This record gives sequence, structure tokens and C-alpha cells, in this order.
Amino acid sequence: MLSINRNMSNLIFSLIIFLLFSTLALGDEYHVSKRGSDLEGNGSLEKPWATISYALSRISEGDIIFIHKGVYKEKNLKVRKSHVIITSYEKDDVVIDGGQNIYSNIPVMDIDKVKDVTIKGLKITGGGGIGCIIIGMVWGCSHVTIEGCEIWAKGRGNTANNPSIIRFYNAKYCQIRNCKIHSDGVRTNTRTAIKIWSGASHIIIENNEIFNIGLKAIDDKHGSEEGHLIIRYNYIHDIGHKGINLNSNYSIIEDNLIVRCGSEHDTGAIVVYSEEGRPGGSYSYIVHNTIFMAHKGGILLGSAECNRLFGCIVMNNIIVNCYRQGHPNLEISPYLKTPYNHQHLIDYNLYYNWNTNIVIREYDNTGYTLPAWQYYSHQDAHSIQADPMFINKSGHFEKKQDFILSPNSPAKGMASDGRDLGADIPHVGIHE
Repeated sequence: MLSINRNMSNLIFSLIIFLLFSTLALGDEYHVSKRGSDLEGNGSLEKPWATISYALSRISEGDIIFIHKGVYKEKNLKVRKSHVIITSYEKDDVVIDGGQNIYSNIPVMDIDKVKDVTIKGLKITGGGGIGCIIIGMVWGCSHVTIEGCEIWAKGRGNTANNPSIIRFYNAKYCQIRNCKIHSDGVRTNTRTAIKIWSGASHIIIENNEIFNIGLKAIDDKHGSEEGHLIIRYNYIHDIGHKGINLNSNYSIIEDNLIVRCGSEHDTGAIVVYSEEGRPGGSYSYIVHNTIFMAHKGGILLGSAECNRLFGCIVMNNIIVNCYRQGHPNLEISPYLKTPYNHQHLIDYNLYYNWNTNIVIREYDNTGYTLPAWQYYSHQDAHSIQADPMFINKSGHFEKKQDFILSPNSPAKGMASDGRDLGADIPHVGIHE
């Protein structure tokens, strides 16, 4: 465990650097209101401007824009000043609606060539196929924070280039916290919630609720050799394809609750593998997650063609009822096949299926019960195959509280760090 802690320190250091480089805006305060005027206003509380776009054209670095209650029909809002905050005024109900159709490549908000920008307490929708918010698309940016927002897509995303709601390009040390991200209907909506492209690294995604998404909840599309993504304390549910798709090395997936993910076309909750020759997510931590009813598997490490994924730590997870079409709770592919030696550490997990004893699968080989897997692989020596005994007794798992462990659960206190196995459910999702 000492070596695990040493590697973890590198990721903690990344977070410290993020905090050190973030600064508060120290400039002037300006106001936008439905009662304001771009012609006669001066941006003060008494004489506010009428549009967000005009405010963005007038502010200087370090300023704050307060947006007052109302629906603002605006799009392509270009944030090009650093050290600024754009927020609702006194927690007003503010909706920014880009009003774009499903074929549009115009976002609601375009953040680029800046650092230290905070978007807080807003409702943002109507971004069309390209999405609602794009970050660092051309010039790149750093230290962008999206906090306490609700961001959702309208209708289906029919653009050819990976329709999504939020997308990171050349962005570093950015974070999404305490946000609600979803579609406006059921999970057949064909979009990804958060897309992370190859130019992005050191992204933190934590304490969000992501739901009713037709494609992936979080898609680290091409990954980075020094990715250092931190994805933790998220409540991810009702997702059409993958819950979390990781392709960046040195990342953490921790304390997430992932419920009802995947389909017959795509593998389920957490997938770590090299896509199109990209890094693949090596030396990453997948720890303390609770996964329930993921179609075609709970955690997938690697793919049939992948030999680039090494040194992952998969520990202290609960994976329940994820067996579909021969894909059980944990799938490793390929496993000990020459010349691939993955060097993963897999232990202290709980595996359980209500309808089968098969909980682990090596790609293109038969499934295993936990005892058979322990004998074959020399992994999971401290793992258990048992009903986790969630506190919910109704059989209808609709709220995150349904996944709290009962006092008699075999997962209580069984983690390698002395905690309960699985996610810390009371701390998952949005902090009100």
C-alpha cells in the first residue's frame, strides 16, 4: 500500500497546484438585467446592461458580471477576459438559452485564450449539436471553473462530430463542480454530457449529478499521457452508453455512484482502454465506486486489441447486477496472454449478481466465480462475492440514498483503508 500512496501523492500535488494558481477576481462589479439597457446603462446595479454579450465586451480582467433573474436568449457568448466571474445575482433564477437547433455548431458559451474564469449558479441550455459550453477550442485556457450550474441539452444531437453538452479541448487545471448535467428527456437523447479531448489534462469533475444522457456521461475521448483526471463523488445514472470512458494516464475515478448505464451497443459503467492508439489510462486508480445494473459489464480494463494499459489499481469497489450478454462485473482483456503483462492490482472488491455466480471475465474466455478467479489470476485475494445488502428493501432503486449499506452489510469496514467498500454515498452528488 505504500507504493500506492506514493503514486497518489502525484495526483494530490496536481490538485494543490490547481488551488494555488486559482485567484479571485479583484476588479469592478457589473450587472445585467432584463430591465436594463445596453444603450443607456452603465452596468451598475441602478443602471444595468440588458445583455450578457454586451457585458462581456465591456469588462476588463478581474471584473465580476452579476446576472439578474430572467431568461436570456443569447448564444456564442465569447469569454475572452481572464480572472473574471460570471454568476447569478443573489442566487437569482437565471437561464441562458442559446436557442440553437440540433444541427448547429454554435455554442451558448465559448471560453478560450483565458485563465482563471468562474461560471457559477447559472442555467444554460440550447447549445445545439456542438454543445452548450466549449472550453479552450482554439487557443487553449486554464483554471476554468463551472460551479453550481444546471446545464442541459434540448432534443437530439445530430451533428457528426461527437455531440456533447460540455467539451474541453486545449484546457488544463479546469473543474466542474456541484452541477446538474442532463438532457431534456429520456436517455435516448444522443449526446455525451462531458467530452474531454486529447489536448486537455488535469481536469477535475466532482460532486455532479449526470443523468438521462443517450451516449456517455464522461468521455475522455483520446486521452493524454499526463492526463491526471480526477473524477469523483459524482452521481451518474440512466446513461445510454458508457458511464465513464477513461483514456488518460495517471487518473483517479473515485467514490462515484453509477446506476443503469450501457446498452446492447456499448459497454457499461467504467471503461479504461486505449482508443485509436491513444494512451489508454495506465497507472490510474479506480477505487471506492458503487456500480449497479450496468449493461454489458461494470468495469472493463483494456480491449481485445489493447496492449497499452498497465498498472491500474482497482480496489474497494462494489459492483452489483452488471452481467449482460456474457459481460460480467469485472472484465479484463486481454489478461495474462503473451506478451501482455498488465501489472494491475485488483483487490478488496465486492462482486454480486442476483441471477448468476459468474462475476469476472477474461476476454474471449469463460467467466469465473470469485473463488475460481482468485485461483487462476492471483488477484482479488481479499475480495468477496456476496449481497452488499443496501438499505433499500423495496427493490426500486431510484435515489442515491437507496445505495447506503445496511448495518449488517458484509461490505462494512472491509475496504483496504478501513472504510466501507463502495462509494461514500452521503457525500456523492451535488452539495446543496
